Amino acid sequence: MAVEALSASHDAWNTQYAHYLSLTQQLEQAPPHERDALERARADAQDDLMALPAPSLTAVLHKLEIRWEDQLSAEDERRLILDDLADLIQAQTALPGA
Repeated sequence: MAVEALSASHDAWNTQYAHYLSLTQQLEQAPPHERDALERARADAQDDLMALPAPSLTAVLHKLEIRWEDQLSAEDERRLILDDLADLIQAQTALPGA
């Protein structure tokens, strides 16, 4: 039963994240007259995504990247935190049995 709940959590997260990424891509390519509606839809998708429990460390990383996306610079402490988290995730997935 716990495996099913975890799988459902991953599925919900992945679906919502894919929707958010799709809206982001559409927004980047949208003509000016479509941007406002897409920005609202993307903001709603972002709110929904943030409300979902993160099913993995990778999901936490994505949440932080989304939340801080317009505020990051190369020297920003938040960027350093994101880099650390990404490195830890990569190291964890490289472990035998992971």
